[in-house]
Amino acid sequence: MIEVPVSLPHHAPRRRDGAYIWTTWLSPLLAGDATCAWAVWFKAHYTYTKLSTFDASAWQAEHQPLLLATRNALEADDFTVLTENQNKFVLRSGEITLAGKPDLVAVRGSRILVVDCKSGTARPAHRAQILTYMAALPYTHPEWKECEVEGLLQYRDGAATVGASELNTTFRSLLHSTVHLVGGPEAPPRRPSIIECRFCDISHADCPEREEDLPDTVVSGHDLF
Repeated sequence: MIEVPVSLPHHAPRRRDGAYIWTTWLSPLLAGDATCAWAVWFKAHYTYTKLSTFDASAWQAEHQPLLLATRNALEADDFTVLTENQNKFVLRSGEITLAGKPDLVAVRGSRILVVDCKSGTARPAHRAQILTYMAALPYTHPEWKECEVEGLLQYRDGAATVGASELNTTFRSLLHSTVHLVGGPEAPPRRPSIIECRFCDISHADCPEREEDLPDTVVSGHDLF
């Protein structure tokens, strides 16, 4: 059953000083899991009253054991492991800030492994998220610039590696253009759809084009098949 976001008392959005982009907002656009760049632009430029059904306690109950087990396994394999807040990065260029916080960064010699633990189903956005971390961290840790930086997505039923070769010029160009799209002063067009709006925390008060959860239109009496 799909939960519909709950409305809270609405307050007028407040413009930020510059654009602040969190990596997890960006990754669905990078991967093609989402198409509404306006939603990310709005999050980057405003603080606002959010719709939410997110159960932080339930998420933490699933995520934390997976994170701890992954960290223990890496430490048993002689990695030095940095955890969550130790890994937060903030990169700024002009009026645009990109920030993120990988779950784990494991270091062993010249090998750097950027790890994110996912308790849900694998999605293309997860790879884009890890690749963004892999691109950003050598700027905040200059000592890693000459190291081999790889990624690992740890799921409950297995793991997926993200090779250093995936962080290529194509992805870097996409990351650059997408950051400037959602971080720039001009809002991109809204692209509302029931599937994306259903999981979006921007209310109808702030996005009048938001589509609510309506049943699919079923057409009969056609001659297509």
